[in-house]
Amino acid sequence: MSNFIKRAFTLAEVLIVVGIIGVTASLVVPNIKNAKYDKEHYKLIARQTIPTIMTAYEKAKFKYGIDSFDIEKVKEFLNISRECAKATDGCFSAKKAVTKANNSEEISLTTLGEVKGYLLSNGVAIIKNSDDYYIDLDNIKGPAKIDYDVHLVDFDHIEQLYKRFGDY
Repeated sequence: MSNFIKRAFTLAEVLIVVGIIGVTASLVVPNIKNAKYDKEHYKLIARQTIPTIMTAYEKAKFKYGIDSFDIEKVKEFLNISRECAKATDGCFSAKKAVTKANNSEEISLTTLGEVKGYLLSNGVAIIKNSDDYYIDLDNIKGPAKIDYDVHLVDFDHIEQLYKRFGDY
């Protein structure tokens, strides 16, 4: 007999390793797919909503002769399902957190100051804070992230938003 001992993994060890890899993959893969789905979902919503808002803006320009975006004039041309005078009126949760893109700071809509909300029929919210406008592409889910599903919008320079979401 030789002193040679054959070293190899047993079938049980191999099956345990394959099982661990399978469990890990089953936890990770759906999250990766959901992240991609969310990004494409928000892009699609933006591609549907922004032209609608811009068409309403053009109609308001024609009717009222305005030269900058004014939601009070534009809203009559939008399909608004609910208008809220303040963050706590129910258009969106006052506790809905808005996190900046780098996750460094989390703010509540109530900390934005005087906030007025307009909930469109497709679930998108237009949020007005003093002179700034935000579009929340997914008003239901939270927390919201700036430049992910909540976007600071300058409707008078909309080409920046077109670049972000692609051509329409």
